[in-house]
Amino acid sequence: MKNSILKRASMVALILLPTLTIAHDIRIDSRSSHNYDRDLSASLFTSYESNGTDFISTIGLSTNLIQADHFGVQFNTSIANAEVLASDGYLEEYSAWQVGVKAGYFGRVSVFVEAGFDLTEAIFNDVRDDGHSVVYTNDGVTIYEEYDGYSRNDVDIYLGAGAGINLGKLSLEGIVRWRAIDGDYWQADSEFFSGMQVSFNF
Repeated sequence: MKNSILKRASMVALILLPTLTIAHDIRIDSRSSHNYDRDLSASLFTSYESNGTDFISTIGLSTNLIQADHFGVQFNTSIANAEVLASDGYLEEYSAWQVGVKAGYFGRVSVFVEAGFDLTEAIFNDVRDDGHSVVYTNDGVTIYEEYDGYSRNDVDIYLGAGAGINLGKLSLEGIVRWRAIDGDYWQADSEFFSGMQVSFNF
């Protein structure tokens, strides 16, 4: 059920993405006398989050969906590169196309909560090489070993919160995220990550 909902959300995201990237050129007529901060309308960002030796680095685009009195919702999409230690002791490397939403206050100072998921996993279920097999020779006999895997591979998701400061063309944010990361045959040992995001606003 969850995968079905996420697949539908993925297709909507693919359709809306080109439109959302030009949202900073659109004025909201209903804003009345309130200021509309165009510096927060769209941005190119990079982030780095870690837990011990585990890390996730991303580069992406974000844009405002709603902006009134600095309260609003931001949509973001990014490509992530990660290296995490699995619970079975193996070091796993993977890439992901993430989409997410932030909701909160986005003024000179920002405070927000966020959620997101792996778009590629939602569409294709799993595109990673998750199999753990070992082949070795013992006294001339070739032995194949397959490690036990998980019965299913859920779509990776994250929930988080953060705060930051807007310096005009540059924004800095601190983030804390809970992540559910797994594959067909492994599960990440760490769930909580923290780090920084740097955004270039335009």
